[in-house]
Amino acid sequence: TPARIGAISALIRAGAPLAEWPENLFPIHSHVERKDLLLATPLGATAEALAFVFALSPRGLVLDVVSVKGPFVLLYRRAVARGLAVASLHPMFGPSVKTFAGHDLIVCDAGNPGAARHARALFSGAGLRVAVMPLAGHDPWIARTLGLAHFLFALLPLSCGDSVAPGPMPPELEPRIADCLRINACE
Repeated sequence: TPARIGAISALIRAGAPLAEWPENLFPIHSHVERKDLLLATPLGATAEALAFVFALSPRGLVLDVVSVKGPFVLLYRRAVARGLAVASLHPMFGPSVKTFAGHDLIVCDAGNPGAARHARALFSGAGLRVAVMPLAGHDPWIARTLGLAHFLFALLPLSCGDSVAPGPMPPELEPRIADCLRINACE
């Protein structure tokens, strides 16, 4: 609305920090009704955020950016069964990237091929290399791909002796490597 745009413009001109902007300027119901929606939430909040948005029956495309897809496959299947346009993204780069050019993005098709095509089209002009894969296939593929790199990193000191010493493995990686090896052993 013009009043909302005026209020946002006034806050920008005044240099007000985002933390001080009134929440009513960004009602999620309004965005869900009118636009495509990209959810970037902490992993622990993703299921609740997806369920909330899906319950609003959005008209546009709903995307998430979360690195693990398995826990959300059922939520996505239910959303697709209700006719919602949903897909999932996994950028294969980190937040320090200054430009998308030359980097990889995985679009996970959650069962609505039109939504996956729409997601791919959103990023096609950004210089990204965009690949599409089934949502359910994402986690095993990532475990194989990244698991091998982590496993080789862990073996490097054993195979090279003192000539290459990358240091001890960070404790937070140990369970991830164990999970990757378990997933690969089950396939």
